[in-house]
Amino acid sequence: MTDNKVDVKNLLKDKVLPKISMKVFRKMVVNMSPADIMRIPLESLPDDMPVSLVEEVPNEIKPAIEHLMMERNSVALKTRNVISGELGNQGLAAIDLSKQVGDKANMRTLTFKLAEIDEMVERMLEKPCLENDQLLSKFIDNTNKMLPDLLSEQTQTARGIDTLLQEAKLPESLQDTVDIARDKLHNQKRAIDNLLGKYYAERVNIAQGVMTRRIEALEAMEAEQLFTHREIEKYRVELIKKRKRASMPFGKKKNIDAIEELKARINHLSSKMKTNQIPIDSNELTLWLDSIVDASLHETAKQRVAMKIHMARKDLLLLLHSYCEQQESTAMQIARNPFLQIEPEKVIGFAMKSEQFILNYFQEKRAEVTSQISMAASMKMEALLIIERDILKELKDNRGLR
Repeated sequence: MTDNKVDVKNLLKDKVLPKISMKVFRKMVVNMSPADIMRIPLESLPDDMPVSLVEEVPNEIKPAIEHLMMERNSVALKTRNVISGELGNQGLAAIDLSKQVGDKANMRTLTFKLAEIDEMVERMLEKPCLENDQLLSKFIDNTNKMLPDLLSEQTQTARGIDTLLQEAKLPESLQDTVDIARDKLHNQKRAIDNLLGKYYAERVNIAQGVMTRRIEALEAMEAEQLFTHREIEKYRVELIKKRKRASMPFGKKKNIDAIEELKARINHLSSKMKTNQIPIDSNELTLWLDSIVDASLHETAKQRVAMKIHMARKDLLLLLHSYCEQQESTAMQIARNPFLQIEPEKVIGFAMKSEQFILNYFQEKRAEVTSQISMAASMKMEALLIIERDILKELKDNRGLR
């Protein structure tokens, strides 16, 4: 090892030895002679040896440490050249990526968010209400914003695995290095996949619960609106009678107070019907649909919450129908307003159609999946098309049933 010329082929014949951690290496070398330090196998040296280590050790072993690091760097460079020659720069990048695996920040954050979601759900279900459901939806929406980084890491990891699966003519110990790197990437991909599966399953659970409560609120509102509408009609009938009586001789003075009271009641109930609306907006619908689709695309999540996905799809289509009815009703009211300088046809055209909403969503989703260039992305694209067809078919089958 004291020879400056490093025979890479001979060096790489042996199996890869276990790595010494940096912490152990620091303690170890201070108790070793320079000759013993020189005999440490290069492949056992820590990967994270800093250049500053030479300045940190006692003077008598500095030359040995410096020489060992130079030897290790020389072998590492030649090793990288061998790998690059067989697997290209992508192979080197995959091996470098394998050294960075573990409990990374974005995984820790999502794990923390999952625990936080559980606490929120438990706390808010004690007093379920519209405001709490909206807070849950907002929290989920914010958590979703961190998914692109995790999905990007998953894609990089998958590409790294594919690269390291290529056939290559490598020395045995270098092939071991590649195999170890590939196993690390496999483990990382599995860890990310499991974490995403938990999140997707939890998210569709929450979405389905929120949608069910929203439908119950809509049904209660519709029942109340129907009752109020009947009350208004009853007062209108009375109002017509009172007005007829008021038009008779000596009848106006007697019925004027009753007429004003009936008009006030009708106005109050009409205002109540307008303001007593259960909100549904396109952002929430997209959030709910996204939770259904992502859980359906993820095999683990799909198996875990298959029934919830089925129920959530039915709830979503009901809410989408209600949303489009609200949009069309609002557009019609605006179009009939004589004080607005807008062509009625244009305003009515703003009404969101159920089928178009679904088509627009899946068009964007396909663009998202296309960016994940891998075999998994190709399989996802096929699954996405099947989900889209199923939802559209279900939408058409249920049209007019509500």
